[in-house]
Amino acid sequence: MKSYDLYMIESAEDALKSANAGIFDFRIGATECENCGLSVGPLDDVFVPCAVLYGSTMSLEEEVWPVCIDCIAPLIFPGLWVDGQM
Repeated sequence: MKSYDLYMIESAEDALKSANAGIFDFRIGATECENCGLSVGPLDDVFVPCAVLYGSTMSLEEEVWPVCIDCIAPLIFPGLWVDGQM
């Protein structure tokens, strides 16, 4: 059975906390959404917010995926999708 945690990374400070906690280590200008390939995280002088899905299996294998806000929107804004507002 797999279990996943969702971490919202909205700033460079959040990214640093994520790295220090061993969740995900962003690379400047080199991190992409695992779903669509959009650049996320630190890009030169801006930060593109994203979510990080972090999971493990019964065998303790870790899986980590950065996902852009557009791709994760149905999960973090479920009411807007149900009502057809997005």
